[in-house]
Amino acid sequence: MNNPTATLLDRTKSSTIDTLLLIGVAFLIAGILNYFENVPTWVRALSFISLIMYEPICITFGATLGNHIMNIRIRRSSNDSKKLNIVRSFFRFISKFIFGWFSYVTIFKNPRKRAIHDLITGATTIQV
Repeated sequence: MNNPTATLLDRTKSSTIDTLLLIGVAFLIAGILNYFENVPTWVRALSFISLIMYEPICITFGATLGNHIMNIRIRRSSNDSKKLNIVRSFFRFISKFIFGWFSYVTIFKNPRKRAIHDLITGATTIQV
């Protein structure tokens, strides 16, 4: 565990980048689907699921685009050289969604600057 923890500002910037990216992609998908009549429900569902799974899949493979730009990575708190698996990444995303921005309040109280969703899933956010 030699890497410093990411600052709240960098984490916020990363989340903002990812949110803007997802909004842009959602508008792009909606625009493309508008060109077709009677788009099957499964296509719409798959599009929605792919937007939901963006963060868990990207975290499992290393970093989201926002993380990459801000030079931060999500790793296991027990060993920051190990990535989170898809299950931990998914539960991290769900708990982050449930607690929202309130989750970040715990960063100020935690010596390793871990948010609630990090504590729940055994994750840490490091600067690289």
